[in-house]
Amino acid sequence: MRKRWFVLLVLLSSIPAGRIGIGMYIDAQIQQRGWKWQNRTADLTNIFYEGLSKDEIEIGRASLSLMDRAVHLSAVNIEITNEETNQNETSSKDMPFTITAEQITVHPPLLEPIANLSGSIYPELSIQNEQFAIYRNGKNQLQVDGETTFKNDLLSAHISFQFVPADKSFTATSDTLKIQHPLLSSKPIRLPSTTIEGTFVPADLQAEVMIGKAKLKITGQVDIQQRAGTTEIEFSHLPFDEVVSWFRLPERDKLSITGNITGSLKLSARPFVWSLNLEQPKLSTKGSLFNPDALKNGSFVYKPLNAESPRTTGPSKSNWTPFVAFGWMKQATIAAEDATFWSHPGYNFEALQEIIHNYSKGENQLRGGSTITQQLAKNL
Repeated sequence: MRKRWFVLLVLLSSIPAGRIGIGMYIDAQIQQRGWKWQNRTADLTNIFYEGLSKDEIEIGRASLSLMDRAVHLSAVNIEITNEETNQNETSSKDMPFTITAEQITVHPPLLEPIANLSGSIYPELSIQNEQFAIYRNGKNQLQVDGETTFKNDLLSAHISFQFVPADKSFTATSDTLKIQHPLLSSKPIRLPSTTIEGTFVPADLQAEVMIGKAKLKITGQVDIQQRAGTTEIEFSHLPFDEVVSWFRLPERDKLSITGNITGSLKLSARPFVWSLNLEQPKLSTKGSLFNPDALKNGSFVYKPLNAESPRTTGPSKSNWTPFVAFGWMKQATIAAEDATFWSHPGYNFEALQEIIHNYSKGENQLRGGSTITQQLAKNL
């Protein structure tokens, strides 16, 4: 019996020494990898580090469980400056621990800091919060996925995006992109599903945009953190039929539209300034928006866009005046409303471009730029 107690005492006394040996080995391994700490404590089964730091990484507290072979980190701050580090410096053979963390703040290049992340660090990287997720993709590259809401005087959208710091590539998608501007419509225009793909090196943006079937090119200098910069959106041979579909007009199904639009939209922020330049398009339409037979006799009902109630007109009305009885009023109307009526194709491109230019310079009082043809189409 006395012998058994002696063996048990020897075994118990050897445990702390073994733990101390393991702790010293772990300390050495951590130091070899360039880590420093401000304070270290330990008990029988755990090692605690405070103020760990290496390069652009700071860890407020790390607890290492020797029994569970698990490490838990808290108050972690990571500055991502060079994603292509040696990703194999720690293997499961020389660091047989799982590592989890909470209260992580990551500073990706070009993006605003991402805070309150938590999750797995090792052997798999997968940390997230309610808005973002950071992990290694199929190419073993660090990738940031996230969602954000964007809004200014012209655009608003809820955006989902993916960003890979290694090659500065990104993809952003939105099904809620809206444009609101009085030159386009009195109400916001909701665009089709939109995808932006490109690269974003420090301040330099290059991307392609797909809005429905339409493709646009974006270049510019952007500071995301300051929400400032200048961009140019170029569109070459943009199908006019696709643009018309964005407005979701019920009359759209009655027409066949051909022709393309070419031009560029320049935007700058802080303060917000814009300009739009278009090339003279060649457009044509086929179809019928209105059956004119009702004008021959009887009457017809129509509702102008700005009217509160429908209106009735036609030969059967007592105040109806036939066109042949207008006399000099025909020439006077053309002179006052649409001087180039006989020479334009239904729209006055120069007048529209002048209105766009004046409005972009701050002239908020819109003057008429539509032709008699456009006003008739609007009313009917």
